[in-house]
Amino acid sequence: MRISIRGNQKRREFAKEQIHEPSQRLMSANFPYCTPEHNVQQVAEMMSKHDCGEVAVVDTEENLKPIGVITDRDIVWRVVAAGKSPGQTSVRDAMSSRL
Repeated sequence: MRISIRGNQKRREFAKEQIHEPSQRLMSANFPYCTPEHNVQQVAEMMSKHDCGEVAVVDTEENLKPIGVITDRDIVWRVVAAGKSPGQTSVRDAMSSRL
């Protein structure tokens, strides 16, 4: 990956610091996740709580095997714009790729 920074020295220094940031500081062990059986309203609440626009979808809560993601865009386009109820629509039905 090539990063091109134009402008003042402070921006260059900031970019250099970000590139060399240890991955442990960037990653979180407590990531938001759901299963295909959760409803879209529950996922939207998770997104609000964690201030994010994407939630990992896992096979089961026991094994946490990732099988996809659901995004705020999925919720808007596939649920709200289609006139479906967020509380009655499962994550499985709102994900971009069908499980």
